[in-house]
Amino acid sequence: MLPHLSSLTVGRIADAMSWIDLLVTGQDEDETDEPGSTPESSPPTEPTRPINPATRGKETAPAKPVAPRAAAVPPPPKIDINGKMYQIVDLGTRSLRIQPYDGHLKQHQHFEFRLFFTFEGDEFDFSGHGFVRKISDADGLIAYYARPQPFFYRLLSEFLVAWRRSRGVS
Repeated sequence: MLPHLSSLTVGRIADAMSWIDLLVTGQDEDETDEPGSTPESSPPTEPTRPINPATRGKETAPAKPVAPRAAAVPPPPKIDINGKMYQIVDLGTRSLRIQPYDGHLKQHQHFEFRLFFTFEGDEFDFSGHGFVRKISDADGLIAYYARPQPFFYRLLSEFLVAWRRSRGVS
């Protein structure tokens, strides 16, 4: 034994070596069928494989094949403008289109809104500031909005990719 190692350190090393031996051989060096018997005198058995200590002694079922999960189609996003909810027809990371729009906003007017969307089973919403670019009966309301906070921007970007794929738009 090295003089600079404490007995606690030597004990930890011995425990670690026991675990390594257990993982490699599948049995403790102290485990034997009969007192005084050695592994060489015991009858041949099937080859041992490493055993995970967490699952030792438990039956393990064969791994089931995992079927690819069908991508859930996210519902379309909604927007709340002046207390009224509207369905968004087209959405980008900095622009949106609502059709039909029957509110009181005018062209070149600034407005506050709250955007709601569901992504991967979780509901998200964020507030924003927009600018009406165009309003017409044919196009509805087209507006630009300020880029949201980075967390919501990343979520919105991922949502848009999934939403466009589900609609067949690239």
